[in-house]
Amino acid sequence: MNNKKLVALLITITLLLSSFTLIHADSPFIDIENNWAKDSIISVNQKGLMKGTSDNKFSPGNPVNKYSVLVTIAKMMDAEKIADLDDLVEKSKADLDKFKVPEYAKRETAFSLERGIILSDFDLESMSDKPNATKLDICVYLGRAFGVQQDATLPVQLFFRDTESIPRAYRGHVNHMIEIDVVDGKGDANGDFKPNDLVTRAMFAKMIDEASNAYKKQDGWNNDDIDDGLIDDDDYVDDLFDDFDEFDNDSTETVFTKGIIDSVIYKRNDKPKILLETEGKSIKEFYVPEDLIKENIILNGQLSDVYSLRPGMFVEVKAQNKIVRNIATVEFIRNINEKAIIRSIDFLNAEITVDIMDEAEQIVKEKKVYLQNANLVDISSVETILLDDLKRGQTVIIYGVEDETGIKAVTVIAQ
Repeated sequence: MNNKKLVALLITITLLLSSFTLIHADSPFIDIENNWAKDSIISVNQKGLMKGTSDNKFSPGNPVNKYSVLVTIAKMMDAEKIADLDDLVEKSKADLDKFKVPEYAKRETAFSLERGIILSDFDLESMSDKPNATKLDICVYLGRAFGVQQDATLPVQLFFRDTESIPRAYRGHVNHMIEIDVVDGKGDANGDFKPNDLVTRAMFAKMIDEASNAYKKQDGWNNDDIDDGLIDDDDYVDDLFDDFDEFDNDSTETVFTKGIIDSVIYKRNDKPKILLETEGKSIKEFYVPEDLIKENIILNGQLSDVYSLRPGMFVEVKAQNKIVRNIATVEFIRNINEKAIIRSIDFLNAEITVDIMDEAEQIVKEKKVYLQNANLVDISSVETILLDDLKRGQTVIIYGVEDETGIKAVTVIAQ
């Protein structure tokens, strides 16, 4: 009887071990069994695109850094086969040394510079300042790798609630990623894209798995096209906004324009370019000479330089033939009388974040509202209420003044 029990126990243990072996047979990492991106992680590992952070761990929750993204994209493009990477490293040695590119990524970074996946010293500098990759970073790098082009007669339409937070120069890249299933065109549960969110290694595995599949299927692709430089962001932006251009290149008329900087584009061996959303909601493009003297670039009352220009700045531009002669930040103030939906409430600082429909652009914009000195009124009782009485998802009417920092409410009527 005891022998039979022993045999039964041994058989049970053997079956359990066999089951464990089957479960883990296809998984090279012990930390991905319950991860939503397990299949993609295994796939990109088998394709040779991504490795683990150790012999048996992938660290799916860790943020992916930009250099690792470039290394992976270069592998996707078969960089070893289509280019002499050592020669490219020697060609870009000055930049690689200047920005202290890590040894493991030098060859792929040199390849990325050559092929236009990263376009300038500005990109390399951002690798040090902000080493981890955002969702927009990856969409832009992959878009350039795919040779994204834009038909000027077909403006890009994205349907995220936060589309305005995606610079227009890169919406074509994001749109292409939607088309090849790298990102979801519906956004997250709230309908947001969140371009500045950091991407984890698991998320990137999913993105690059889909991208690599699409890359292999890309029609008409050949290495000669890559050598000729499929992507030129300057040409892309020029084509995209030709319809908005009201300036005659042969004219010497001086133009004064106010607006919000939508994008700043830096490119090696060329003048930086800014795309300006004017008060009339049109897009203008201007080139900024790198040697423009500081006296002609005034940001927040201080002498500055071209590399201090940032998206979101409200500026006044003086230009001739699209070339900026003076640029300065100016005070942006407008009266507000808007219906909004409360998205979040900061009780400690007396602030709320709301969604407001921009009727001109037909998109929802997220705004911060400061309530420190505001009167809060309930519309049904016409009585004063407290901040604690406000609720997420509640509709309110906001009266106040908006500047670059947000809306300073005078009265908020809760419905």
